Amino acid sequence: MVGQLSEQGIRQYIDLGTGIPTYPNVHEVARKARPDVRAIYVDNDPVVYMHAQVMLTDSPTVAGVHADLRRPADILGHPDVVELIDFTEPVCVLMVGVLHFIMDEEDPAGIVAAFRERMAPGSHLVISHAMADSDPEAIAQLAAATAGSPAQPRFRTRDEVLALFDGFELIGPGLVPVQDWHVGPDDGRIPLLDAPPKLRIEGAAGRLTA
Repeated sequence: MVGQLSEQGIRQYIDLGTGIPTYPNVHEVARKARPDVRAIYVDNDPVVYMHAQVMLTDSPTVAGVHADLRRPADILGHPDVVELIDFTEPVCVLMVGVLHFIMDEEDPAGIVAAFRERMAPGSHLVISHAMADSDPEAIAQLAAATAGSPAQPRFRTRDEVLALFDGFELIGPGLVPVQDWHVGPDDGRIPLLDAPPKLRIEGAAGRLTA
């Protein structure tokens, strides 16, 4: 998805809740189409931040930011974000596998809106989210795995996830299981999985048109 957006001209990326950087990173994928890509990686885990600082030291147009998604103003006002991201130009904001750890009372829609209000027309939002119609056993397993930690899962319905895209026009196939997301004709595609996973993760990308 990132590669396709870069081919369409997007050269700025903010990856929220990035986790420990892996290869290839978002900016490495994007730079295959746009060598001038700029990227911000945000996570509230200090260990993740330390890894990002080490792995991204040779990229002056890429930065890791230690901040909490629940406080979007801190991210948007961070010196590295202010320096690298020009919000008068299109930007892609990635919220991949993170919003299902934001509780309703923490206002996930308000978090998305804070970024949307700063984004220029032509910007994109990418979200993937754990779905409420996942297998009950998978839901129970994830809940058990995160018990006692700050990262408690909130599985949402299709309508609830779609509501997070308020103000954006969905592109591609819309909100679908992440393994089925693609741009362009479906003819000749080879399924990535023999059977759907018990933990249903769906994703979508939306374009800001105004």
